[in-house]
Amino acid sequence: METKQKLKIALVGYTNTLPMQNGMKNEAFSSHFEVQMLNPADCVNAYQKNDVDIALVPVGALTELEDYQVITDICIACDGEVNSVALFSDEPIESIKTIILDSHSRTSNNLVKILMKKWWKKNVEYSKSDVDISAPGLHSNQGVILIGDKVFRHQHLYKYKYDLGRAWKELTGKPFVFAVWIARNVVDKNSKQLLNEALQKGIENIDEVLKTIEKNSMVDYDQYLNRNIHYKLTKDAREGMELFISYMKKENALVDKEPNFAGEI
Repeated sequence: METKQKLKIALVGYTNTLPMQNGMKNEAFSSHFEVQMLNPADCVNAYQKNDVDIALVPVGALTELEDYQVITDICIACDGEVNSVALFSDEPIESIKTIILDSHSRTSNNLVKILMKKWWKKNVEYSKSDVDISAPGLHSNQGVILIGDKVFRHQHLYKYKYDLGRAWKELTGKPFVFAVWIARNVVDKNSKQLLNEALQKGIENIDEVLKTIEKNSMVDYDQYLNRNIHYKLTKDAREGMELFISYMKKENALVDKEPNFAGEI
């Protein structure tokens, strides 16, 4: 008997996706899907190369993708402080002249560029680095973008933290959407439903996940997963997402065109 080929999914392996991962832990799901845990940039690359059929992708990469549709109203978003996407520095923002961008993080990189121009009203220079390798030591007048679990590991090293979710809310009054689930048009309705049911089950049982996370005196995971992160792509969140994409298109110079520089949660 021929075994049906599983659909391949790309999922970011950060703490904020743990509820989603938990919802996928059942036989019906695992018999239908094969899940690959990747960093945000590699989720996009895998989708672009047809290595996966479904992916959780950063909103900042949507303008460059083809043959996709958003297949569920479950996402990674915030409505104010997000805690895990921030600009760090040893000096106040008024003194920052250069910012190190995260090479895994197109959405956050473009977000900070928009915020520097429209909210903080500053012109700064940018460089990029793989800040996954180590938390960079900063020179005078320098800041760095950290995302996801890197924030929890390294935030104690810096004096100032500027939360990008909070700044976006102050600028626009809207939620910010970091990532959405997309699939190719060939993915069938039943597969989309199975995925959506797993994701829904996961976000409805966040307390199960909290029991499995090792306690960390520097991170309130209950606060993070239940209040900082929002998992529903509401009407207001969609409006915030569309506004961000429109800013990216209008400020074309802000969009990094270099290859293999896409991604973010």
